[in-house]
Amino acid sequence: MVEPVAITLFRLVRNSEVEPVLCELLEYYEKDEARHIALGVQYLPTLIQNMSYPELFFLFIWQLKVMITEVDGLKELEKDFEVLGFEPDEVFKMAEKKQLEAMEMLGEELGVSPAIWQPMRRIISAKKDMSFGNESIVKIAYDISMEIFNKAKGLLVSTPSLED
Repeated sequence: MVEPVAITLFRLVRNSEVEPVLCELLEYYEKDEARHIALGVQYLPTLIQNMSYPELFFLFIWQLKVMITEVDGLKELEKDFEVLGFEPDEVFKMAEKKQLEAMEMLGEELGVSPAIWQPMRRIISAKKDMSFGNESIVKIAYDISMEIFNKAKGLLVSTPSLED
């Protein structure tokens, strides 16, 4: 889900009142993205219920890759944020919070503990630290986490489905 990041950016720009017409239009874009999130939270559990364990794992990995790409995208916009008077790290924190809230809502619909998202939170946090500063020890932790995920991916190839 990328919509929570979009909502965050739209809201920041709208609240900045940088351009009146744009800011007025962004309210409609926010509502549209919120509808996308609601549809995902309502519909995805039905799709996920029918997935095998390997499919679930690959979905988790795919979402992780999307979030890592979002960090890269936010990093690319860093100078633009500064021009608009936004602190890039604060923009990231707001976007991350919205993203994790959406994932936790999805988890609630699936009946799973929010703890399931902890590994993803740690990896994204490490990626953010690498992108926005503090690269030393964090890079090592990130590399190790990705190695663990890649190894686990190989172990799940022959795991039975949830229906078994």
